Amino acid sequence: MKKLLLLLMLTAPAFAQDRDGEGKVTKTIPVPTKNPWDLDLHFGAGFGTFTTKDNFSKSFGGLLTGMSVYNEYLFSRFSSAAALDLLIDAGSLQVIRKGVNGSLTWNFLGGKKLQIHRLKPGILASSNTFGLGWVWRLGYASFSATPSAVGALELTGSNVHLDTGLRLTWKYGTQASLGLDVMTTVLSMAMSIEKSTQNASEFTLSWRYYL
Repeated sequence: MKKLLLLLMLTAPAFAQDRDGEGKVTKTIPVPTKNPWDLDLHFGAGFGTFTTKDNFSKSFGGLLTGMSVYNEYLFSRFSSAAALDLLIDAGSLQVIRKGVNGSLTWNFLGGKKLQIHRLKPGILASSNTFGLGWVWRLGYASFSATPSAVGALELTGSNVHLDTGLRLTWKYGTQASLGLDVMTTVLSMAMSIEKSTQNASEFTLSWRYYL
């Protein structure tokens, strides 16, 4: 019987309960699912400097958009994610950078959609409305853009880059959250014969859906 009750606790939707002074249940609050996989859509702005092997630099910037897939429980204190991003130049309306990246977020305030604590009496689930995390991200970026003016520097090349920044999240309901990421490049290395590097900053807003 005990094993059956434990199985129901693990498989059924979790609920948090408020009790009054006499121990009576006054309110039942649903908490998010413990499915480890999530999906987000994000958009924002990215800008920075593209540098060639001859140390010629050109500024770039535009609309940043993309998609991320999260795994909440691969690490106990970290949230991991993989993302695909596109940077679109607002003036020429062309994709100037395509990139993929993987990231780890250290959640030092909330962050995870559901914290699971395994205790002797049973399993305790907790959830925070607001979260703040420190993000480290390793990515690959490919630049390819036709100059909009004669004699302008062409953006062509690829590089790997290490970024860091902060992530602020606000959870609403049990199935979704909003996020704000502020990221900057700390290291960039060339991955092509053009030997290009980048130094970029990004601001993105995301809508994350809990699967």
